[in-house]
Amino acid sequence: MFKLIFMNGKVGFVALGLALATFGSGCGTVAEEALGAPVVLGGLAEEALGHPVVLGVLVGGAAVEKVKDLPREAAATVTDKLPKLPKKPEKPQDPIQYQAKDDGFAIVRVSSSLKGELTIPRTHKGRLVTSIGNSAFRGCSDLTSIIIPDGVTSIEHNAFSSCSSLTSVTIPDSVTSIGGGAFSGCSSLTDITIPDSVTSIGGSTFSGCSSLTSITISNNVTSIGDHFFSQCNSLKSLTIPGSVTSIGERAFWNCSSLKGITIPDSVTSIGKKAFLGCTSLASITISESVTHIESEAFSGCTSLTNVTIPDSVFFIQYGAFEDCSGLKSITIPDSVISIGQRAFRYCSSLTSITIPNSVTHIESEAFSGCTSLTNVTIPDSVISLRYGAFQNCTSLTKVILGKGVTELSFTFQGCSSLTDVTIPDSITRIGNYSFDGCTSLTGITIPDSVTSLDLRAFQNCTSLAAVTFLGNPPKAEKEM
Repeated sequence: MFKLIFMNGKVGFVALGLALATFGSGCGTVAEEALGAPVVLGGLAEEALGHPVVLGVLVGGAAVEKVKDLPREAAATVTDKLPKLPKKPEKPQDPIQYQAKDDGFAIVRVSSSLKGELTIPRTHKGRLVTSIGNSAFRGCSDLTSIIIPDGVTSIEHNAFSSCSSLTSVTIPDSVTSIGGGAFSGCSSLTDITIPDSVTSIGGSTFSGCSSLTSITISNNVTSIGDHFFSQCNSLKSLTIPGSVTSIGERAFWNCSSLKGITIPDSVTSIGKKAFLGCTSLASITISESVTHIESEAFSGCTSLTNVTIPDSVFFIQYGAFEDCSGLKSITIPDSVISIGQRAFRYCSSLTSITIPNSVTHIESEAFSGCTSLTNVTIPDSVISLRYGAFQNCTSLTKVILGKGVTELSFTFQGCSSLTDVTIPDSITRIGNYSFDGCTSLTGITIPDSVTSLDLRAFQNCTSLAAVTFLGNPPKAEKEM
C-alpha cells in the first residue's frame, strides 16, 4: 500500500512501514518504480486519482492499490482508508533561546513568562554562555532576581531593560562590558555592584531605575555616559571612582534625592545638563581638572547653597547654575574668561558676587533675576556686557561699571532698588531699556563719550529727577 501526497506541485508516495520516497524533481521516477506503473504529476493528480487532494493529502488518508500496467491517463483505484497515525508529542521549548558564537553561546531572547528568581545556565550544549544579547530579557516584568554565571563577558544593549520587578542582579567578575540601557527601566532594582573587571559601560545604563539607592561602580570605568543615572530619584549618594575622566550629558538628570557628590580630579569634562534637576543636591566638589562647566550642568539644583569653581575652569556656559535658588555664594576663580548666557539666572538667594579681572565677557541675562544681589563691580577687563545681564536684580543698589564696557542694553532693566550707578567714559551707547524700571534711581551722570541714547533707556524711572551730561547731549534714538 502507498499513501499518496501532493507536494510542491508533484505527486509523491510513502511506502507504509518503509522508507520515505524522496520528494523533489525525481520523485515521480521513484514512485513509478514502487508502483510499477506510470505516475501522473502536477495538476493532473486529482484527475488521475478521481479523488480530491486537500492540504497535500488524499481526503481521509486514502490508500492507493498497486496496479500493474496502469496507463498514465487512467485513474488509480482507491481501495480503502488508512488509520490516522498518532501525532508525535511536541518537545517542550526551552524558554531561553541561544545563538552560537565563536567563543560560546549568546542568549538572544527569553520567554516573557519567566518568573521569580533565575540563575542563567553557565553552559549550553557543552559550551560556555559568554554573552547576554541585545534586549534578551527586555520586558520580563515578572523576574525578581537574576544571577549571571561566571563566563559571561558582555551584557549587551538593553539586555535587562524594563524588567520592572527585578530587585537584584549578580554580575560576575568575568564581565568586561555593559551596553547602553542594559538595566534601564528596572524600576524595582534597589542596589547593584559593578565589578572591577568592567571597563566599559554605555549610556542610559540605569536610566529610570527609580528605586536604586546604592551602587558600587567599577574602579576601571573611564566614563559615566549620557543619561547614565537619569531619573534615579531614590539615589542619595554616589562615589565616582578615580578612573572616570568624563561625565556625560544628563548623567544624573532628575536624581532628585542625590544630596552630595565628589567629582574626582580625574574628571576633565562634565556634560550638558549633567546634574539638571538634582533638587536635593546641597554640596558639590568640582574636579580641578575640569576646564568647562557645560550648559545647564547644575541647573535647577535648588538646594545647592555654595559652589567653589576650581581655577582650572575657563568657561561657565549657558545656564550652568540657572534656577539654583538656594545658592548664596559662589567663588569664580581668576581663570574664568567668560560667564555664559543665563549662567546664574534666577539664583534668587545669591547676595554677592565677585567677578575676577580675567573675565572678558558677561553674556545675556547672566545674572538676571538674582533678586538678593545687592551690589556688583564690573572689572575693566570686561569688554562685552550683553543685554539684560543684571535684569530684574530687584535688590541691587549699587553698580560700578568697568572701563572696558562700551554699550548697555536692557542691562539693569527692572532693578527697582538701584540708587547708585557709575557710568565710565568708555561707554558710547546707552541702548533700549538699559535702566527701564529703575524706580529708585534719582540722578545719573552721563559722560561725554556717550554719543547715542535710546529714548527708552530710562523709561519708568519714576524717581529720576536729575540727568547730568558732561558733554553735549547725545543723539536720541529709538531702537526697534
